[in-house]
Amino acid sequence: MMQVATFFVGAQEYALDILRIKEIIVPLPITRVPRAPAFIEGIIELRGAVLPVIDLRKRFGTDAGPPARSTKYVLATVARHVVGLIVDRVGEVLTLDEADLLAPPELAVGEGARFVTAVCRRGDRMIFVIDIDQVLSEAERSDLVRMGETA
Repeated sequence: MMQVATFFVGAQEYALDILRIKEIIVPLPITRVPRAPAFIEGIIELRGAVLPVIDLRKRFGTDAGPPARSTKYVLATVARHVVGLIVDRVGEVLTLDEADLLAPPELAVGEGARFVTAVCRRGDRMIFVIDIDQVLSEAERSDLVRMGETA
């Protein structure tokens, strides 16, 4: 059994293990980082800590329009470091049993295929359970760590 928090990137609902989430905050001013990958929005300062911010809309290949009132930053642990994840809106907390989790479709291709670990059906909703460590490659995780340290 595990608890997950759900959030939306575009129209698609995703779930992340709640133990990986530190907090959910309203968007803060972002400082752009020169030559950062397109999905790295930049860095924020929160209570004296500098945190890199990843736009999951761009990372997942979804249109990233301007922030809306529902836009939030999910602060999560990736490679033992806290990063901000831009999401379109936050959903709910769910408790999932192993029986709730289905294998992701084998036909899944593209960028998202490597980080979707399971699919969960809730009524008429299909929720992708993601492994946040797989959203970034090892090299990208190292770059993020350096970005936070040098800022």
